[in-house]
Amino acid sequence: MAWHARTDIARWGLWLLGFPVSLGAVRATYGNLIGRRLRSVRGRAGLLAEDVIGGHAASAARGLARKFHLPVSVRDDLTDMAMPFLAIYYGVDDEPATEGLAKLWETVAPYLSHKGADAGRAAELYLTDDDLAVWVQSLKQFGSLPTQRETLRSASDYELERARRLALLPTGHLRRLAKATGSREACEEGINRLVIFAGGWSTPILVAVLCNEDLRHETTSSLLKSAQALSAEDRPTRRRAKNAAPPIIDNSAARE
Repeated sequence: MAWHARTDIARWGLWLLGFPVSLGAVRATYGNLIGRRLRSVRGRAGLLAEDVIGGHAASAARGLARKFHLPVSVRDDLTDMAMPFLAIYYGVDDEPATEGLAKLWETVAPYLSHKGADAGRAAELYLTDDDLAVWVQSLKQFGSLPTQRETLRSASDYELERARRLALLPTGHLRRLAKATGSREACEEGINRLVIFAGGWSTPILVAVLCNEDLRHETTSSLLKSAQALSAEDRPTRRRAKNAAPPIIDNSAARE
């Protein structure tokens, strides 16, 4: 099992769930996962890394094309738009070209909304080439695989644990809500899966973000405000659950 990828994922997941896993093992585990992802792009015989990334971008675009029923021309624009982001994510190109991304976004955005209340929301997000260039550089600074690997190597134990705790804030709210409604046992497996999925990709990024003093205060404040807002929203649910509890009947007097 030590050679199987799922063992790595299980060890990482157990740490995210709060089990006592040594941080040395956590670093090694995630380093191995990052190494495999990087080799999947750079270690393909007979293919350039750019060609492999192009295949990833095309595959992602085909998936969105099926979901949103995109025309072929829009699917191709989406592929082109994904390329610089994937190049940064895999560390293939430190300075990908971002000119023209806004034009691609203008073409793609109107198609990336479901019908209903959220229809057209993506189209209303006006982005310039400079905006998208900032997004690309932010991905390089905080979320690219080479950055994640270096961050996990250099982060202190405290910084790792701090990021894990913040990553668990949303699921902590879900556990409280499930407990209040009497469905915690039924929801536990789904919540644990969410912890492993969401925490797995967000924790290394949070480590890098929280090492930046300005972003640390902003991120922590935003997460706490979100948690407070969610708690305020679910108070009526907890109140209804409490009121729905069956009364406790004391039969001691009747027995006497």
